[in-house]
Formats: sequence, structure tokens, C-alpha cells
Amino acid sequence: MWFVHLEAVWAFCTEEGPEEVELQYLRQQVCLPMDEEVPVRPVVFIRFFVDHYFVVVVDYEENLMFTFGRHTNTDLAGVYPHDEEDLEQWQAQWLWLHLQKLF
Repeated sequence: MWFVHLEAVWAFCTEEGPEEVELQYLRQQVCLPMDEEVPVRPVVFIRFFVDHYFVVVVDYEENLMFTFGRHTNTDLAGVYPHDEEDLEQWQAQWLWLHLQKLF
């Protein structure tokens, strides 16, 4: 698995995504090879949203995204697919799109 630290995640949460200079800097920070192909592995990161931290795992090979601890309300706890509105609230669509540029 690859790990992207909390501060780096912010760069991937906008529609524009990070610029190439930011990507190069982030690759250095997470110790990715600069001149060779990076193996495809699941990516794990912590997301902060509405005064709450939760874990996200993105698996591009299987075309899946998992969240752990997204909801703290017991009525919303459990395993279920997230609806599109919830994913858009914490910018999951931009994270999915831009995070793969790092690798």
C-alpha cells in the first residue's frame, strides 16, 4: 500500500487538482521513485471533514474506494455504498481523479 499524509491530501481535493510542481514535491515527500514507473498498489490516506477524521483506501486495480469511520452517528454506521451526495461533500470524486496522478 502507498500512504499519502494528511497535508498532501488537500492538494487533491479541488476540481483543478495539483500542478505538476506540487506533484513532484509530493512524490519526494512520500519517497516515490522519481525516474521510474511506480507499481500500482492501493493508496491509504486520512481525510478530515466536518471536524472528523476518517480513513480512505483507494484501489485503482479493483476500481474501489473504501471508507472507515466516515460516520460517527450509530444510525449511519455499518457497511453500505455511499450515495453520490455524501461522496461529493468530502470531494471524493476529485480525490479519485487526481490522486492517481501522484503514482
